[in-house]
Amino acid sequence: MMTRRAYATNWNWGGKGGQPIKVVTVTKADRGAALSLDCKLIDEIPVDPSQVVGLQLPDASGQLEAVAKKGGHEIARHLVETTDEPVKLRLAPDRGTLACDGCEALLVAVEALGAHGRPVLTANFGVAFEILGPGRIFGVGNGDPHSHDPEKGNRRSLFNGLVNIIVQATKDVGEIKLTATADGLSPATTVLKTAPTQPIQAIL
Repeated sequence: MMTRRAYATNWNWGGKGGQPIKVVTVTKADRGAALSLDCKLIDEIPVDPSQVVGLQLPDASGQLEAVAKKGGHEIARHLVETTDEPVKLRLAPDRGTLACDGCEALLVAVEALGAHGRPVLTANFGVAFEILGPGRIFGVGNGDPHSHDPEKGNRRSLFNGLVNIIVQATKDVGEIKLTATADGLSPATTVLKTAPTQPIQAIL
């Protein structure tokens, strides 16, 4: 089971002691992408269609932003920020209602957030889940290719600050309450609704 985030980028390099860090970007800009740290222009990463190019930057906390232009006009902008320690969890279901047919399921993303509400992409601790109401946990996954944790159960570790849980409805109408907890963090709860649906017509 894969997570929503195809890759994770962060600007949390605590402990590097000012060591240089290579920053790369991919863009369709005609010149490259201008890099700024805390709104102060650093340099421009050039474009080379045959290889990945980048810049060596010293480890420094803050907001690192890349702005790409083509023909003098901005075409893309991407920002990464240094985050503080995680203090709470967030649940983000891909929708709020399931058909109560005993089959339909939805995906809920679980993230660790810092004090300012920004995702902490370096969080990799365990999260436990509890579900109440007409639903069940169908599976859990974090996209870690090196993890051997089971994908069935009510617990899974974050990987790059994210884990996903699949919730499946039963055949009863009502509300499903899903709660995620982790040691030392504020828990998160979301409520999903189940709705009646027409039975699937069978051809005999």
